[in-house]
Amino acid sequence: MIVFDTETTGLPLTEHAPLSSQPKIIEIACIKLDFNLKEVERFDALVNPEMPIPKAASAVNNISDEDVKDKPPFAGIYNDLCNFFLGEKTVFAHNCPFDMNMLKFELKRLGYEYQFPYPTEQMCTVELSRPLLQSEDAPRSLRLMDLYYHAFDKKHSKAHRAMADVEALVEYIRWMQKNYLV
Repeated sequence: MIVFDTETTGLPLTEHAPLSSQPKIIEIACIKLDFNLKEVERFDALVNPEMPIPKAASAVNNISDEDVKDKPPFAGIYNDLCNFFLGEKTVFAHNCPFDMNMLKFELKRLGYEYQFPYPTEQMCTVELSRPLLQSEDAPRSLRLMDLYYHAFDKKHSKAHRAMADVEALVEYIRWMQKNYLV
């Protein structure tokens, strides 16, 4: 199983918008877990989007043009990312459709949309968490950090960097499994 997150240059436009207008990945992080939810391996990369990072995106994820200027473009991490995902059946992400779409945009740009080893089960912790949080004090937005706070009664300190978010999500998945057998 893989738990992953992306940081991007922005939010996706409508599905009819040209691919060239869609946001790009500027960071991707993944943790591979075994059946007992023990960490097996990590993948973490900053990615040069080959365009200026909008100030609004940098304000959210604290990734600047300076941070990615000497990093490879997505094509430069493609093979390592494929090898990391190869053979995995399940992927977890918080708002999984968003992260999978970001990945698909990058793969389409390379012409490799159908040459990636997508896990067949895509698990979204936003959707998995909705039934667990049907109380009056439940966060409406179901942001990852709200779920983390709900589970552990503390804040995760490094939100909005891909690996920090993946680490928080792994802890939350373990909590869900222990408390709800997800």
